[in-house]
Amino acid sequence: MKKTILIVILILIIAGVAAALFYLNRGAGMPSGTGTGTESTSSTGGLPGTTGGTGTAPLVPPTGNFSSSTFPTSTTITIGTSKGSVTVNNFYRNPSLVTPDAETVLIIATNSYNLAYNTTDSSFTIGLLSEPLAAARTAAEAGLLQTLGISQADACRLNVAVYVPGSIDGDHAGINLGLSFCPGAIGL
Repeated sequence: MKKTILIVILILIIAGVAAALFYLNRGAGMPSGTGTGTESTSSTGGLPGTTGGTGTAPLVPPTGNFSSSTFPTSTTITIGTSKGSVTVNNFYRNPSLVTPDAETVLIIATNSYNLAYNTTDSSFTIGLLSEPLAAARTAAEAGLLQTLGISQADACRLNVAVYVPGSIDGDHAGINLGLSFCPGAIGL
């Protein structure tokens, strides 16, 4: 329960920081990766590493002390899970935010949901930020599949948690709703 509360708080903090960065950096473009597109990567957890590539990854916030070698620059990365490895599009190329400790990557930040990746345990967290929750979850799931370039079956192999802050819906707060198309999901 404490972990769930911490995850929800982290999502809200990331959303606030993302909004602040957006406001402070209006009009400032983020650099984009320039890998050759043929690189491969591998990971069994944590920050995925690259085995090739010559590009630079976007660094967020722009004033961060990250080097281009901090993040993978290849087109795809492979995330190791207990259900096998899943190759996904390299979401490090255009993140909304990377925390200063480089442990959390905010991949998508919208008014209805946030999608973040935690490098310490190779997990994804979706925060549903608007009602109706079913519509927000559907949009978040579509964003996850499209951004990562994976199928629903591959998404079910990843470690993905779907949470709702108590300020949005007290009945579902702190409960991992799961992806609607994966076994064990909670219906909305």
